[in-house]
Amino acid sequence: MPKPRLALHIGIAGHRANKLGPESRTAVEHALRTLYEMIGEAIAKIALETQDRIYSTAAPLIRIVSGLAEGADRIAITAAPAEWRLEAILPMPRAEYARDFLGSATASDSNAEFERLLARAASVIELPLLPGIDVRDDVGRAQHYHALAAFLVRQIDLLVAVWDGQPADGPGGTAGVIVPFAGSLGSPIAGSQKLTAPQIAGLRSGLWYVNLHTAAFPGGEIRGQVTAAQ
Repeated sequence: MPKPRLALHIGIAGHRANKLGPESRTAVEHALRTLYEMIGEAIAKIALETQDRIYSTAAPLIRIVSGLAEGADRIAITAAPAEWRLEAILPMPRAEYARDFLGSATASDSNAEFERLLARAASVIELPLLPGIDVRDDVGRAQHYHALAAFLVRQIDLLVAVWDGQPADGPGGTAGVIVPFAGSLGSPIAGSQKLTAPQIAGLRSGLWYVNLHTAAFPGGEIRGQVTAAQ
């Protein structure tokens, strides 16, 4: 029976171009190249230890999974080794998403880069519009970005996030928290929160999850999807 190929899916999340100046972009790209080198070395070690015993002898397949947005998404793609495969997940249908890049000062260049990345991608997923949510409204559009984040984390093995350490500007932003836990946590965890109509729609669509952070794992030690009770 044929053995599977060793593979790794790396998801990308981070700030848009308006939060990344020239110095920040250079620093982020350098940090990502260093991280990618570490990931490559780790995968090579795993391959050496497991190929022909668990996995096939084919070269490990590493995929970058990205929404192709301006800023961190595209920096992360540029910094990745050429042999890594690009897979795109768009937060809404392609034509609607392209409107994001037409309003910038470098609209023609940004949109052209978007099209080049789409052509390069080995696969492209266009998430459908959320029912009852106006994608042309700022709040509604943010809900679609949040839906992208929720979908993306379910498709990957490792998430690389470019974050400035500041609270998110709104739903769908980097480091966004909709309902924080208050006080010390016990078991079971109980509480209440009044939700807005878009938040209710997101919950019913399966876009919410709980992420628990600890001192040992400040980025998050365990997470689980939230479903609405029937």
